[in-house]
Amino acid sequence: MRDNPGSAAWLVGGDFNVILDAEEKKGGRAFTLGEAMEFRQFINEANLTDVGFSGARFTWCNNRHGRARIWKRLDRILVNEGFFDTGMSLAVSHLAQESSDHAPLLLSLLTRLDTKPRSFRFLNVWTRHEDFLSMVQASWEQPCAGSPLQVLCCKLKRLRGTIRDWSRRVFGNIFQTVRNKEEEVRLAEVRVESDDSDAARVHLHLAKGQLRAALRVEELFWKQKAWVRNGQGEWVESDEGIGAEAVRYFEGLFTAQRPPSSSELLQHIPTLLTDEENDFLEQFPSEMEIRSAVFAMDGESAPGPDG
Repeated sequence: MRDNPGSAAWLVGGDFNVILDAEEKKGGRAFTLGEAMEFRQFINEANLTDVGFSGARFTWCNNRHGRARIWKRLDRILVNEGFFDTGMSLAVSHLAQESSDHAPLLLSLLTRLDTKPRSFRFLNVWTRHEDFLSMVQASWEQPCAGSPLQVLCCKLKRLRGTIRDWSRRVFGNIFQTVRNKEEEVRLAEVRVESDDSDAARVHLHLAKGQLRAALRVEELFWKQKAWVRNGQGEWVESDEGIGAEAVRYFEGLFTAQRPPSSSELLQHIPTLLTDEENDFLEQFPSEMEIRSAVFAMDGESAPGPDG
């Protein structure tokens, strides 16, 4: 990375276990420039840029009390100059610390809004709520007129709407709920940074507990959708089966037979140019040819990525 390989876009990020200046630390011994000398040299030689962040100021805390507590910004994302030429917009968010002493980093690129209508999908996590069965029973027991088939269709259609309304009230948008709880934890962490009282710490622990509950609902949602097919085309649902299929897939991927190299294929390509024509194509262009090509360009246009 220090050699800055090529001009292609790339980034590096994570826990660097070092800070750049005194603003990235709170508590403990005073910061000295010598601590960041090697890290600053690495960033300069690799021509990298810190993309910044939103959220809490620090990403690590030793979780001690009183004067022993130390906060630092140890985690960051660095990008090279080629990344800015891609036209992509990268944003880094410091999420709430949940089960680690480090805050996770969320990288966000371009997003789009999906306005297509969504079909009704039953979520297994609904059945874990204590009010679910009583809500279904109350909806199903309401009478419907018509033939038996019409009654069935009427009750199913009504139950679908009832479940949707109930889920909207009880669960809401499970992904937005997680983001809201993460924001509550972040605000609680910011409060603890300046207020080390028992009330502030209790509020932080309560917010983290609510975040864990929201993350559990989100985990159950993705667990329901994470199905895998085995080699025979059958659905695999168990954790052991999914793990076995992952091992089988990557074993086959990395133990596949080596494809023929490009040099071995050249003998099957017919020769269309003579040696004289090939030598002519490999000649460097003259200054006059370069000048003619440049002055033939549209004066109001700019070259693209390929020149």
